[in-house]
Amino acid sequence: MLAATLAQDDAVLRREGALRAGETSFIDWREQSYPDWMAPADIGASCALGTNVLHYAARRLLARMLRLLGREAEAQPCAAAAAELGRDVNARFWSRATCRYGMMLTADGHLDERTDALATALAVHCGLAGEHAAQALRGLPCCPYGTPVFSPYKSGNPAAYHNRAVWPFEEAFVLLAHADLQDTARAGRSMAFMLRAAMAFGTNKENFNAQTGESEGTVQNSDRQLWSVAGMLGLYYYGLFGIQYE
Repeated sequence: MLAATLAQDDAVLRREGALRAGETSFIDWREQSYPDWMAPADIGASCALGTNVLHYAARRLLARMLRLLGREAEAQPCAAAAAELGRDVNARFWSRATCRYGMMLTADGHLDERTDALATALAVHCGLAGEHAAQALRGLPCCPYGTPVFSPYKSGNPAAYHNRAVWPFEEAFVLLAHADLQDTARAGRSMAFMLRAAMAFGTNKENFNAQTGESEGTVQNSDRQLWSVAGMLGLYYYGLFGIQYE
């Protein structure tokens, strides 16, 4: 199934070089994150950092699965495709000016240099970032209540959801990326953000206003949010206790 899905992606989504088109991973409220001038066709023709990181990770996973099954001849092209995609992501999304990954490439090749915290953390966590890993994580903007979903905020939209917001599940991936680099100070900071949010509200909220730390005033929210709970479990199992699958 994974092989068939990736083959379909290759046929439909491949753009210049090895990059795949498609909008940002979970930042899917377009008025919250995309420039106002971008219509659906513009968004569909753009390439997002987080989405391309997931394509990279999926191809590496498939190559690993095939090798475990003894199908080395099939694994090699999957691993080669992942490596090619990783090279293109680092060549096209890395900004030498900011020493960070940009959030997306528009259809005309312009790099949106805002930071996408989840995409950056995933790039480090899955090994794509390589030599950029430490710089990319150090460059993530931080506010008193966590790592914003993206930064700078979209100034024309005051509402907090993806814009002007921190999400516990996203912070959990930032924590794991710091842990991968054995940066205990920054991993501890992410841990403190997550624990503060859970203790302050007595539940695992979906998101918070990055400027106030409150859940009120967000466009949409909920208690006992499943992926916030999963992020908290990841904090303990993978971040604190260091459990790894081998």
